[in-house]
Amino acid sequence: MTQREKEILDIIRERPMVSQQEIAQALHIARPSVAVHITNLMKKGYIRGKGYILSDAENYVVCIGAANADITAYAAAPVRMGESNPSRIGITAGGVSRNIGENLQRLGVPVKLLSCIGDDVYGEKIMTECLAAGMDMTHVSAAPGKKSSTYIALIDEMGELLVGMSDMSILKNLSIDYIKQKHSIIKGAQVIVTDPGLSEEAFDYILNTYGDKPIFVDSVSTAYAQVVRRSSMNIFSITANRLEAQTLSGVQVSSKEDAAKAAEIITGMGAEHVYITLGRHGIFYRGRQGATAYAPATDSGAPVKNTNGAGTTVTAALVYSYLNGFPLQKTLEFSMAAAHLTVCHEKTINPNICSQLVAETMKKERVK
Repeated sequence: MTQREKEILDIIRERPMVSQQEIAQALHIARPSVAVHITNLMKKGYIRGKGYILSDAENYVVCIGAANADITAYAAAPVRMGESNPSRIGITAGGVSRNIGENLQRLGVPVKLLSCIGDDVYGEKIMTECLAAGMDMTHVSAAPGKKSSTYIALIDEMGELLVGMSDMSILKNLSIDYIKQKHSIIKGAQVIVTDPGLSEEAFDYILNTYGDKPIFVDSVSTAYAQVVRRSSMNIFSITANRLEAQTLSGVQVSSKEDAAKAAEIITGMGAEHVYITLGRHGIFYRGRQGATAYAPATDSGAPVKNTNGAGTTVTAALVYSYLNGFPLQKTLEFSMAAAHLTVCHEKTINPNICSQLVAETMKKERVK
């Protein structure tokens, strides 16, 4: 699809009965040119016919939020605080919403990313890696003179996150005005994924404006969980780890029973579906109507190399399961198998992850 075809399709998605003359006026092009583009869109299967009925070929998930450059240091031995430690250091594209998007893309779900990057080397790296993964980066905003969002993680010798530091100030550019400009893209998505790294105003605007669509939220960290807690909580699905669930609920989470108490409070705050990840102890679910479920963590015996991307992989797996109509227990098992594939790879996103590999991992776990 060409850039002009995308612009026309965005207009049609927002106004299905729009005339070719109105499209021409909106894009400042000749009406015959619009006719040619629409004919091409019909040939490509994006438009079915009268009234500009859009084809299922445009099914996609929109991810709105952070796109970072992740700088990760892997300790070669137990970390000694206050001095230099030998390690391996790598730089990859990251960011919660971006990571969820890449995981979804690798699972076979088309993704459009709405984010902001700087005009620096990190911005170039983010763009290059996202395009290589197949993500639609057409709507990513570039901020001249700004630094791209950056995250630094220190991974200990056991593969566990020791500490993370982030500078996501550029996300202030993802303002309500920017979101309004992307209304047709957001409205046309099957699912919305977002994170509280946005400004509180922009995050709450998304929850309140698009609450008629399934919105999946990753709570990111205890600091950003505070943003979620202060929001309208008009959320279809929220994923939180043990510490984030504590921040959201006010309940200390040390066990599955604690997770049940925390999840009950979080659903009472407005979330429809709550998933609390418990690391090596699995995942707990509670729905607003009181349904609960649990699945243990997948364990193939492979060594853990990096737990840093497990949470975003779980959220991506939950979105994938929703889109494919998985029953609840299969959803939990699928998310645990996907997370296992992530933590057993050194990178935050396992480049080999795909729906078939996750299904095979689930099958192996069941026959153990």
